[in-house]
Amino acid sequence: MHRAFGWTLALAVLSTSAALGQGTITDPPATFVRGATPWDTSPAANFTGVSATLSQDHLFETGWWFRVAGDTQETAFSVPDSQDYTGSSSTIHWNDVAGRGLFAATENTSLYDTTSIFGFASGYVATMLSIENLSSQDPLELEIFHLADFDLAGPGSDSAAWRQYTPYSMIELTDPSGNVAYYLSPHPWTGFLVRPWSTATGVAALLSDAAVTDFDNSGLPFGPGDFTGGWQYSLTLPPGGSDFVGVYLMVNSNAYCFNPVGVFCDGFEGEELFFWSSSIP
Repeated sequence: MHRAFGWTLALAVLSTSAALGQGTITDPPATFVRGATPWDTSPAANFTGVSATLSQDHLFETGWWFRVAGDTQETAFSVPDSQDYTGSSSTIHWNDVAGRGLFAATENTSLYDTTSIFGFASGYVATMLSIENLSSQDPLELEIFHLADFDLAGPGSDSAAWRQYTPYSMIELTDPSGNVAYYLSPHPWTGFLVRPWSTATGVAALLSDAAVTDFDNSGLPFGPGDFTGGWQYSLTLPPGGSDFVGVYLMVNSNAYCFNPVGVFCDGFEGEELFFWSSSIP
């Protein structure tokens, strides 16, 4: 195992949270926490209240990186300029990501407990990241990367497989404990990458080294092992223009129509995983 792992979390937010961008949102019993270092190369996070053992934590890290055209490596999103964690939603804003005068960003995250729908502890986190080109004259080409490091029942025993139901793509994670997670991209993506956790070759490590990394749709099927994975998005923004990407982090919340505006409410077989393809495009 690669890190200390505990079942009990302190849910109180430290008084320094405003400076670091950390915080907690809840839809009881589901709880999503951005930990002590949420905006760096090891973006700490926790996701509890969504399995039979409510204190069990299923998420170790989740965060964003970027690479602008011409850069020689990726850069983790810096500490935000403002943040608001209220109830089951958070809004994080960067006036100028990494202080380079290139783009602003806003992340909107909502947490949903689905226990009453499925009859067992479950829930999901929905995150949308909006990017705005700060230049009024020049277009901006950039790559956006999202990381998720799930630990369904502690690090080291997760397996993962591809699932596709156009236009939705997701990575399905399972564990001998019986928990299941879905790491879903509802937006067009450039690539995905899955790797075992490692300080040198895990997904976070590759995004944080001194080389260019492009996700090449490799690493699946995976495991059992210590899962890290990510999505890559390619954006071209006109002067003053904006665009957005997003992900879902779902634990024990099966791919059904559980929300009136959910991604699976097509009225057809998208509600059943049986119809999702396991063939990687």
